[in-house]
Amino acid sequence: MPKQIVSKGAITADPALVIIKAFRIANKRAGEAKKALMDYQAAHPAIGLSDEPDVEENRLLELYRSFCQKLDEQKAKAEALSFHIWVNFNGHTGHTYTIDYKPTPESDNNYALFTHKLDQQRAAVSNSLGSMPGDDDNDEDEVSLN
Repeated sequence: MPKQIVSKGAITADPALVIIKAFRIANKRAGEAKKALMDYQAAHPAIGLSDEPDVEENRLLELYRSFCQKLDEQKAKAEALSFHIWVNFNGHTGHTYTIDYKPTPESDNNYALFTHKLDQQRAAVSNSLGSMPGDDDNDEDEVSLN
């Protein structure tokens, strides 16, 4: 279902649009931080070969994690207002709120399709890992951590 598009001036009057805007900003910043981290790691292939932690790599990693945490916080706020918000596999923000301040492709806002693709990836990873200790149907092989 197409979203009603409102002016950017309407953002501050609607708490859900504030969440969407904050999520989009955090998503963009997380992408930038991830790119900076990957570029740094590519330029410094000896990272991890030293006993000393790489201060810059750790700083960039923490920056990326901080933006991911902001995404999680905005997601929780959206769910409290009874809508979903997520980062699609293409990196674009998707949400189920019926109003938006910018046009986006319907495919970016299809929560059912997103969750289906996510479930497919989880199943593929699970199948690739095979049976793991702790699986419900594999209790006899469970490893105790006590």
